Amino acid sequence: MMNIKGTILLGVVALSVVLTAATSAESNKKPDLPMDTIRAQQNQETVLNEAKDGLEFTVTLNKARFTLQDEIKVHVKVTNVSDKEIHSFAGVAAYGSVSVGISDTGKAFHLAYKPSKYDLPADQVVSEGNLQPGASIEYERVLFPKIDLYGESIDAWSGTYLISSGLTRNPGDTVEVSFPITIESNAKKIILPEDAEKTAYGSEEYKSWFAAHSGKSVAWIEGGQPYIVIKGEFMKADKAFYEKVLAESEAPNKITSFKNGNWVFNSTSYYGKEPMCISINVDAVNGNIVFIE
Repeated sequence: MMNIKGTILLGVVALSVVLTAATSAESNKKPDLPMDTIRAQQNQETVLNEAKDGLEFTVTLNKARFTLQDEIKVHVKVTNVSDKEIHSFAGVAAYGSVSVGISDTGKAFHLAYKPSKYDLPADQVVSEGNLQPGASIEYERVLFPKIDLYGESIDAWSGTYLISSGLTRNPGDTVEVSFPITIESNAKKIILPEDAEKTAYGSEEYKSWFAAHSGKSVAWIEGGQPYIVIKGEFMKADKAFYEKVLAESEAPNKITSFKNGNWVFNSTSYYGKEPMCISINVDAVNGNIVFIE
């Protein structure tokens, strides 16, 4: 581990685990070997290397295939193999965050992990430094095959995942490499929140609720006098406030959460009559609406 003025340079190595959109059939193909030989190979320490842009990434895993009972132990070493010093910038990675996300979307899930010495307050992390030729930065994480969703933790489903390691040289300039691992699980794959959201907000129940809390249902002009409805109360308004209510009613407050195997979509509005809120629960596995309240 490289030290700068007695402070450990952490976070410049960004570590993540990414779930690919589709399970790779090839990655699950087992060789034609005796079962005890296959198990031995699966339980062997796996060392992965890749050089890119003057940096050599060495990722050591305790194995390559994991079950729900396993810990995923990851050791990352990044070495400057060029003949020049390389500027490193920790930025938001200063906390050593580890995330899991589906590769074809911008939505990120987070893989559960053990707290470690790398979880330092921001004032104890060197945000910038220069990695000298031949020098290395090392980083470790112990993860679990579980995905954290809004405070709930669910088992990761079977599939090919990518262990991704990167070093940020400057904001917006990250050198990154990825290596596959496999998680074997009987857990059911869940749908993305974006897909469940389309079902929830595309429902006739939501459309009816939204219509009652927006547009002319909450703000109108009669005989030249603007009127509005706030929390069920009718009142007169000046033109500026009328326009404000009309605009804000088109964008009710929306909150997404995950509870008991369901994606939950809550929408709230100050404008219109009761009920001021609607909650739509969508089954995270089959994508169907479970109930609305």
